[in-house]
Amino acid sequence: MALQNKKNILELINFVSRTKNIDRKIIIDFLRNSIQRIVNSQLDPDAEITLEIKDDELILTNLKKMVISDDEEYKNDSEIVDIHLSKAQEIDPNAKIGDTIAAQISFDNFSRSLYSKIEQSFRIEIINWEKRRIYEKYQPLIGTVVEAKLEEDFDGRGATFLLEDGTLCYMPSKYQNQKIKLTDKKYHNVTIEEVYENSKSYQVLVSNDSPNKIREILKREIPEIENGDIQIVSISRIKGERAKISFRKNPKLEAEIDVIGCIIGKNGDRIERVSQEIGEKIDVVLYSDNINEYIANSLSPAKIVSINKKSSSNDYLVVVPNKHNTIAIGKKGANVKLTVELIRVNIDICSYSYAIENNIPIHWNGNLTKEELNSIDEGFVPMKKPMNNNRRGNINRNNWRNSNYSSLVDLEKEIDEYNSEILSYSPVDYSQFTINNKDEKQDENVEKLNDAVLNHEENPKINTNEIKQVNENFKFDKDLVGDIDLSDYDFDDFDDDF
Repeated sequence: MALQNKKNILELINFVSRTKNIDRKIIIDFLRNSIQRIVNSQLDPDAEITLEIKDDELILTNLKKMVISDDEEYKNDSEIVDIHLSKAQEIDPNAKIGDTIAAQISFDNFSRSLYSKIEQSFRIEIINWEKRRIYEKYQPLIGTVVEAKLEEDFDGRGATFLLEDGTLCYMPSKYQNQKIKLTDKKYHNVTIEEVYENSKSYQVLVSNDSPNKIREILKREIPEIENGDIQIVSISRIKGERAKISFRKNPKLEAEIDVIGCIIGKNGDRIERVSQEIGEKIDVVLYSDNINEYIANSLSPAKIVSINKKSSSNDYLVVVPNKHNTIAIGKKGANVKLTVELIRVNIDICSYSYAIENNIPIHWNGNLTKEELNSIDEGFVPMKKPMNNNRRGNINRNNWRNSNYSSLVDLEKEIDEYNSEILSYSPVDYSQFTINNKDEKQDENVEKLNDAVLNHEENPKINTNEIKQVNENFKFDKDLVGDIDLSDYDFDDFDDDF
């Protein structure tokens, strides 16, 4: 249905109000705003439009029509903003050429192209309203369990659901418990993880294996997190096995605080309780705004010789002591996988000997000096000075994955364990390094969607066609023109009525 006459527009207002559950007065304001915007931009920046309905009759008025000579012809929608002198004097006998006067506008005066632009603006008004409604409704519910109807499961690589009000939400593979078969039943209890105000993709992310569960446990067990002195920055997990969590001091907190000491607790009691409750070993990582320090902290217990960033990319090559190569990679690649997920960068690991043999630059920007590297090669790993914190007593940090090894015996034992379970690691050429941190190659379009949603990209590198390949049931509006991206809203139920 095209916007062609008063009856047609009234039907449109009623249809949108009914199907979108929006008050009719709000819809009328949307339409008036759209007419005002297009008239101002296309015809007269000083025009002032009003729109009201009286007895089911649309009344559209321009409060500032320009009075022109009767000899001057109307051209290109100009009757919307201009009025002949004789007509103006029927309204106000004192009207003169050059005056402005309030006069009604006939919808028949709008050209087809102008109607099209008004329709486009009108749809955007509705989209923006729906985005605000979704954000205002679901943002306070982050961490809450709700019931949602499964729409489509992408074979363990994400899924879409409908919430009770019809809001389409997305469950990225990161938030999906692979042991739960989504096809077993139509309705599932999911946790609202994130809600975006202006996302170009899905506004609401949900999970059936919630990282928020870990957040809630940490808040309960660690008062400094509950009161806001310490913040959880990021969580990465291999579900049921191991988690890596980064923390930082609240930037607004002026007092000094031992972040790691607070998280671990006296004799490791705090983090041990959290670990037992979630059933996963936990690596405690100190966050840093310095990406090199953050990478080094995250790859612990391995020591870092050098961190080389590939130009204009998010890829890093990390050089470690020869004896720490398998430690940095971790059992079945777990340590580097969790680090990649935690920091959202791509990481390659290579030994110091490999770097020297292949002329890879050594920047000494890790957490090792040349002397300490020699000590490791000779069989001794220097320990950091013990933390002086009388309030918390002596903390045995060797219980935790982020602790330093105090003897070659411990180091060799760990290396032997890793070597028995993982294949030898051969880093790629420095100029082209990347790390494939996926157990299996996943569908490219689903991966792009996951990345765009999780990183909350304003312009995710996916387009309508790619998303359609992921879910052929998705419908996207193709009527709009220009550079406005409406791919995240379904207006196909308007097609028969616009």
